[in-house]
Amino acid sequence: GLVGSEMCIRDRHEVDTELSVELEHYLPEDYIDDIGLRLSLYRRFATATDAQAIDDLATEMEERFGPPPPPARALVRVMSLKPALRELRALGCEADSRRVTLHLREDTPLDPGRLMPLVSTPGADWTLSPDMKLTRRYREEDSGDAVDRVRSLLRELEPMRAKPA
Repeated sequence: GLVGSEMCIRDRHEVDTELSVELEHYLPEDYIDDIGLRLSLYRRFATATDAQAIDDLATEMEERFGPPPPPARALVRVMSLKPALRELRALGCEADSRRVTLHLREDTPLDPGRLMPLVSTPGADWTLSPDMKLTRRYREEDSGDAVDRVRSLLRELEPMRAKPA
């Protein structure tokens, strides 16, 4: 039937990246006590399609509930990584302050030819496993948290995209 084929088309394009980020990021009960509202905000953050939508949602949240406490601010930062990760067709992203791993789907727009020099340098900070897990390691002394790491990784990967045909 029609529904099945539509599903499969949508699936090909859309990836919902599983994020595992070592940073307290959630909406505390004492910030938004209504569980229905909290769940609705989580859902809206998770499905926001671009950075602008996330900014708008963060603004709306602040206008309704006041300045967000650190875990809520962190949630906004973590969720703002999602649109770019989806674009890279990353099925998963694990990050702490020492390393970031992306589980890339085979239809990632990243060009393997451009990634190769990064990962094939002996002693490089980059590795790519046969099952398309790209890992970037960071030095202890680099400042920043897990979200900063993912952001810098995304910046570094920007030029690695295959040129549109």
